[in-house]
Amino acid sequence: MRNTEMTMIDNFNLDSIRFLVFDPKIHILPKMQLKQSNGEDPLEVQSYYESIIKGNSFNNELLYVIKYKTETIGFFCIASATVEPDFANVDNPITQGKNSLIRALLISKIGIDQNYRCFGLGKYILQYCIGLAINLKEIEKFDIVLFRTTKSLAQKIYCLKYNFKMIKGDEKLVWVYKKI
Repeated sequence: MRNTEMTMIDNFNLDSIRFLVFDPKIHILPKMQLKQSNGEDPLEVQSYYESIIKGNSFNNELLYVIKYKTETIGFFCIASATVEPDFANVDNPITQGKNSLIRALLISKIGIDQNYRCFGLGKYILQYCIGLAINLKEIEKFDIVLFRTTKSLAQKIYCLKYNFKMIKGDEKLVWVYKKI
């Protein structure tokens, strides 16, 4: 549920959303509140973003800014990754019969300003990344789209609504994936 003390966004229109590859010469990153509404930040998104604002870059990642009209309202980072199947940890249908490594489009971070949550932006980000992985499949040989999230979001949203599979993690954080 959205915090009622936050600025209300009237007539939010998803058609006004754009994903742009971050260019520090063009994009000025504003301060954003990326922590959960309870103040927790189990995925360390806020500190990651603040590090980017300070000019730190993360090797091998592509950073996208999320624009709503002219305002930057979030970001996400992707990378090409190779992961080992973990047979002891998960019943994983994509690795059955495979002894090789798995190629993944890794979504390393997703941060959406608290004022713009609950508008379906996460779904748009996932659709974009899945489409990108499909389009790059011939070149990159992606098998899955993979990201880390809270266990509650995995259970309530990503697995239930978007058909991602959950890989067992700890009490709070898990990995989820979708086969391409």
